[in-house]
Amino acid sequence: MKTSLLILLLCPLYIFAQDDLDDIFDDGEKKSRFKIGIETLPLITTVPNINFSFEIAKDLTIRPGIGIIPFGFYYDLNNWRPGENLPILDRDVSVGLYYDFLAKYNIHSELMGPDAKVFVYANYQHWTYDYQANFTVNRFKVNGGVGNDIRLGNRMSAEIRYGFMVGRDRFTYHAGETNPTGDKIFERNYSFGYNQADEHTKLLMFLDIAFGLHYTL
Repeated sequence: MKTSLLILLLCPLYIFAQDDLDDIFDDGEKKSRFKIGIETLPLITTVPNINFSFEIAKDLTIRPGIGIIPFGFYYDLNNWRPGENLPILDRDVSVGLYYDFLAKYNIHSELMGPDAKVFVYANYQHWTYDYQANFTVNRFKVNGGVGNDIRLGNRMSAEIRYGFMVGRDRFTYHAGETNPTGDKIFERNYSFGYNQADEHTKLLMFLDIAFGLHYTL
């Protein structure tokens, strides 16, 4: 009788101790509200970046991110399309700033099954940097669509997003004064100088595809 009573008394202590051990030696299976990650496409276009994910409500996550443009050049693959007048590559650029903000909402449907990790998202991205000392590039893009979360093992996960993008590239010339001789200069396929506007903008519009890597904290 005493032995049975002792076992009954120790069982709750064992359960509580096991919960504490699970917290200490968590293998990534437990759900977390926080992740740290990178956006891979900005990274391969010379923009090292980092972001932080917060699940603020059931199935709703927000993710602010920030990065820099440190290598003296920047390129944007969205500019390759025929008929576009923006170059893919900008050279002689200053250390610039990149930031973005993403919100996503997980979709649950009997048609997709319980293991499907599908979400809808909206994303804002912004780049700014000086170009050849006399110019400033200010660019933003707004993206939206659907995506998939892919478990890579332990705490690592990948994310792929498919959607549509619209944006604007603004290119500003800081000459200080209008050239009185009538001379003109051409940069990024824009004309500046005598009787020319000091600012040009270009509308960006294209399909959006993005990749991310994340680590659960």
